[in-house]
Amino acid sequence: MIVVSDSTPLVHFGKIDRLDLLQLGYDEIVITQAVYRETVTEGLNMGEKDAILIEKAVGKWIKVLDPNGDSADISSKYKIHRGEADSILLAKQLNADLLLINERDGREAAKSCGLNVKGTIGIIFDCVKNRLLQKLMQLVS
Repeated sequence: MIVVSDSTPLVHFGKIDRLDLLQLGYDEIVITQAVYRETVTEGLNMGEKDAILIEKAVGKWIKVLDPNGDSADISSKYKIHRGEADSILLAKQLNADLLLINERDGREAAKSCGLNVKGTIGIIFDCVKNRLLQKLMQLVS
């Protein structure tokens, strides 16, 4: 399964110290250099703990790969941030099974480009369904 991630799902799971759920759920995640810059470089500059966790995962189960070409057309057409457009372009080029993205405009753009998308809430739902969150399952039961 090929999974590309935008910044926000990584940050959300990093902030709660549960990047392991992404690894367990998807084995490997591909991110763009723009996502790396947003989550790691900028995060480290701000002293964010999630940036350290994401950085440690890069090269292990998070792979950094940039799309071929320019995502300016996607960014302009859908009025979304270039980082989101890069993630969409990469997901299209890799024929990804899934794009992890939270921002509404980015999700709509990705769907319009024929991509399957899932946000943080959907990822958590899958973790519960697949019993990756045993503690939460006990609270729900």
